[in-house]
Amino acid sequence: MNMKAKLHLALFSIPTLSCLFGQLSQDISPKSFTYQPDQTVTTITMPDLDVDALLAEDENRPPWKPFRYGHKFTVDLSPSNAGLWWMLPNGGRIWRLKIESTGAFALSLEFDRFHLPLNSTLHVYSPDKSELYGAYTSKNNNSDKIFATPLVKGDTVIIEFFLPKTSEEFNLHLFEVIHDYLDIMDITQNPTRSCGVNVVCPEADNYQDQVNAAAWLDMGAYICSGAMINNTSMDLTPYFLTADHCVEGENAATFKFYFNYETSTCNGSNAGYGSYAYGSILRSRSYDMDPDFALVEITGNIYDSWNVFYGGWTRSASAPVVSSGIHHPGGDPKKINFDNDYASSSPPINWGDAGNSPAGSHWGINWDEGGTEGGSSGSPAFDVNGRIIGQLSGGSGGCDSGDGYYGKFWRAWDGSSSSTRLKDWLDPEDLDVTTLDGTYDGSTSPQPYITVTTPNGGEQWFIGDSENITWDTEDAGDYVKIELYLAGSFVGTISNSTPNNGYYLWTIPAWCESSVYYKVKITDTSNSLIYDYSNNNFSITGVPEIIVISPNGGENWEIGSSHTIYWTGENIGNNVKIQLWENGSNYITIVNST
Repeated sequence: MNMKAKLHLALFSIPTLSCLFGQLSQDISPKSFTYQPDQTVTTITMPDLDVDALLAEDENRPPWKPFRYGHKFTVDLSPSNAGLWWMLPNGGRIWRLKIESTGAFALSLEFDRFHLPLNSTLHVYSPDKSELYGAYTSKNNNSDKIFATPLVKGDTVIIEFFLPKTSEEFNLHLFEVIHDYLDIMDITQNPTRSCGVNVVCPEADNYQDQVNAAAWLDMGAYICSGAMINNTSMDLTPYFLTADHCVEGENAATFKFYFNYETSTCNGSNAGYGSYAYGSILRSRSYDMDPDFALVEITGNIYDSWNVFYGGWTRSASAPVVSSGIHHPGGDPKKINFDNDYASSSPPINWGDAGNSPAGSHWGINWDEGGTEGGSSGSPAFDVNGRIIGQLSGGSGGCDSGDGYYGKFWRAWDGSSSSTRLKDWLDPEDLDVTTLDGTYDGSTSPQPYITVTTPNGGEQWFIGDSENITWDTEDAGDYVKIELYLAGSFVGTISNSTPNNGYYLWTIPAWCESSVYYKVKITDTSNSLIYDYSNNNFSITGVPEIIVISPNGGENWEIGSSHTIYWTGENIGNNVKIQLWENGSNYITIVNST
């Protein structure tokens, strides 16, 4: 029995309030399961779907467009024009309707007029009752009067609505049926893509806060990724950051947010479906691909048991060192990408029908491990401090290329109004901070760090000399590793392990070549995520040396005669001063600079 079936069966066996799949529901069985009406359920069949044509369209999907998994059938169905009512002995009534769409891996339903009276219930389930969602009740009513169900496995779903004998007015109108033609929930358990590492693998152990911030966004037939994000009030307002092109033309009130959709083992493909929250309000967006951001506030419940992390962020404009990116490529269970290089600032980007973004609008990331696919759009990239630096707009390829452009977080900070910028929502206290750490519970603990202070740019060091390497540190491990980099490439280890006391005396070895492009990297030996590089380049050169060739002893030069002075020099400047040394004590300047 798979995990999904276990969760569904729990609905019948646990007599408490349940949050099946995360949506608020009551542990109440459908009335028909008890009364077993003898009438046949009316069936509404959707038109035949040309899946091959849809797949052909998907093949040509531009990289900025959300990943499509389903087809939306527009319908006009309600208890007033479809289905059958059945009277119960106690005076209550049951309305049922069966929806069928041949060949669907799963179906979901969207209601645009939704209001349930007190003590009424709504369920959706498969004909064999192996898939059951609900009971949904008046607790699910909302001001938008919109509601959507999770995907129900199979190509047939039954809607059952119970109305008590004495009841207020209800409203229940189905306007969309979504036919899943891609098996987006992996019902057939196909192997997952290689777009990154499964987040339950040991490689991801040091990134679990960031993993717990990322989620899968279902817009109804289309999917993206995104992340929960913290604000300076630290009040756990459920803000969710994604890409603008993910919300374009969509109704945020119908969005579903899937948390903890992860494989059960590192190398497996079976996944727990996690939990989902339903509904949101669009707070702000860029309205274009510069920098392609959208912020929504989730209106559905997010429970402590989900262990959701509200990600930290940085709005620094300096190029960050990238650590990870977390996403749901193609709707797969959550994946993580790795990198340890500086992000590059993007050139102008032509997004085709979506328009252009100017130079500098995005961070360019070439992942060392992992890549992105359709469904990854909107996913967060994190710096080495675990803070969000941007959200994915698109890339130049798929899983194998590893290239991606992430809209710069700092460019989303300011805008013409609160509906086009982030600062009103993420800095309601007007603290004007550049960085904010993430949180689970509204509090933050000090983040361990290492910051290189020397050499940090501009120093000139000489081979054979001894120089102090210094750094600031807090809450890091007891020992650090110090490495030397030349023009961005590792060239040697200065110390494999030295006490984390803030300084190290280094005698510069003869194997160092002369260059002005050196940096040092200092890493916590107990946690490789805690490290820092020199901010700017410093130089290492050989010991300065001048050798006089002529005159060099024995020459007899007469006063008034002309002679050429020859010398060689290493690791010296472009000009020299020449002096005549007389009797070992007096200097007479021949030329001040030549």
